[in-house]
Amino acid sequence: MVYIFEWNLKKCSILITLLFLLTACTADDSKEADSTGTQSNASTFITIQPAELSEREQTIINQIGGDYQSFFTIKGDLGPDETIVQSIGVYREGQKEEERLTSFSDSLEGDLHSYQLRLEDETTYLRIGFPSGSAGASTVLPDQLGTFVYQQMEEEFTLTKGEPVYVAYLIGSSQNSMSFRQPEDWTTVPTSVQEAEYSIVFKVEWRDTKDHS
Repeated sequence: MVYIFEWNLKKCSILITLLFLLTACTADDSKEADSTGTQSNASTFITIQPAELSEREQTIINQIGGDYQSFFTIKGDLGPDETIVQSIGVYREGQKEEERLTSFSDSLEGDLHSYQLRLEDETTYLRIGFPSGSAGASTVLPDQLGTFVYQQMEEEFTLTKGEPVYVAYLIGSSQNSMSFRQPEDWTTVPTSVQEAEYSIVFKVEWRDTKDHS
């Protein structure tokens, strides 16, 4: 009986050990599956929203000057082959005439981005600001324009790779008044731009670096 008891005890011990190992392996597999699932299901989110400037920052901006300005924060993580593209385009009668200025940001370590536009008698100055600096260009407005409306996105928006977001725009008219509509979809050219005599449009896009053109 003693021998049989020892055998059963050993057998039971072996079974417990095997059960423990099986449970541990199952738990490890489950963790690995969860980790893999989390990684495969995780999405990189990049968001853009109007920046909240401090009183001092706003004072500095006011002193620098500029007729129309928009400041945005862009937050998220860019992949090694991804970039944020900021551009300023000119439209006439609802049709894009040219892309006047473009910048590329391959890092979002600093999240403040901006667009600035200054109207002068003969020249309109355009500027794109990004964490590492700024870029500028100029264009000439049609002489007959006398009325302007400026609109910008006022809420947080999640970017989709390859899909542009029209974050702000200036529309001009030769008439004393004009009608305009608040965009319902910031990922398409705004209706106000399509219907305007002249527009300057500020755009942001998250894309792969290989898509630079």
